[in-house]
Amino acid sequence: MNLNNFDKQLFHIFHQHVLNSYEVHYLSSIENSWTYGEANDVIYGISRLITQSHTHEIDTVILTFRDQKKLLFSFWACVALQMNIVLAPDYSSNEDYKVFSSDSLLILSDFLDPKRSLDFDISQISETADWESGNITKIRSAYIYFFSSGTTGKSKLIKTSYFQMLKAIECITFNDIMPYSYRQKVLISIPLFHSYGISAVVEYTQGGSSIILPKQRDSISPLQILLDKTISATITAIEGVPYFYKQLAIILERVELPKIRHIGFGGDTVPPELLHILYKEIGNSSFSIRYGVTEIPSVISLNFFESLSISDTTTLGRVLPIYNVLIKDEKGNSGSRNMFGELIIDCSVAHHERCLISTNDIVERTENSLIFRGRTTFIKHRGYKINPVEIETFITNT
Repeated sequence: MNLNNFDKQLFHIFHQHVLNSYEVHYLSSIENSWTYGEANDVIYGISRLITQSHTHEIDTVILTFRDQKKLLFSFWACVALQMNIVLAPDYSSNEDYKVFSSDSLLILSDFLDPKRSLDFDISQISETADWESGNITKIRSAYIYFFSSGTTGKSKLIKTSYFQMLKAIECITFNDIMPYSYRQKVLISIPLFHSYGISAVVEYTQGGSSIILPKQRDSISPLQILLDKTISATITAIEGVPYFYKQLAIILERVELPKIRHIGFGGDTVPPELLHILYKEIGNSSFSIRYGVTEIPSVISLNFFESLSISDTTTLGRVLPIYNVLIKDEKGNSGSRNMFGELIIDCSVAHHERCLISTNDIVERTENSLIFRGRTTFIKHRGYKINPVEIETFITNT
């Protein structure tokens, strides 16, 4: 690896703990566990597999695994190589990938035809890491691609840059926005092809935490982990979507979480009654509700509280200082002083390059916060949102 500006690279978020916490456990599942040092050797082995797999240069890797451990190790290997990463829940249609050149594309998968993709055995892939041998890192702009859920139309490919994710993590760390992410033993129940899932991995890795992953990417595997008392007794934090917690609430009487200190929510609106059920059953834990969109690292703002008596789930919480928050009024005009309308996020995607992201969420500005009031009325056509107000305003102004 080219170590120039190494502390400014996304891979440094993981590798700093290899240097400082080599013997600390990084990744665990029901079957196995790896320290930061052992994980580093696995990641290095996968990076060697990628670079030696083709005679021509690869710049984009599609990761489509059922085994979440393989996905996580492969993610960090691609990050170390500074390659474009596509986190794909499925690879059934080549139409979605036409934006990538087939000559520079590699697929890693544990369920596709071996003639089309590469797979590996985690127990056999490990090599003693020597990142300084060979100039294999490409210092350039790279992206992580996700697919939108497609619940109201065709899912589409969305990208976030390494630059965006690194700046978000630096901001979170410098401003101590996620104090709960340090030195935890955290169950991340969200599939890692989801923007929330991989963002949570990066955030807790920055904090030097030990990550527990379900083996599979389904909704049952995380609950199976919690029913295993040898694992649940060690868990100090959980990250998940509201649907997961609704399932957990049903079996809470059978789950032992004596060390739990934090419950994290993301991915959807959190019903207040669900929070109260969990708080009643789990007790002295802090809670966080992240507000974000897929187009950028999944935290724009964070509602973090120690007691439910002072919580307000409709408040978006503390906005990361790297984002400029605008509100678009009913006439389609965006401004930082507007009091009511659609929330617009102004963010950097690269050095000297910014973009505006429409959230389609209606908010009201109060003295100290932004209150969520609902969703905008828009038309969705082939997975793309069309706002009639914007079209009307454009026609009127022209």
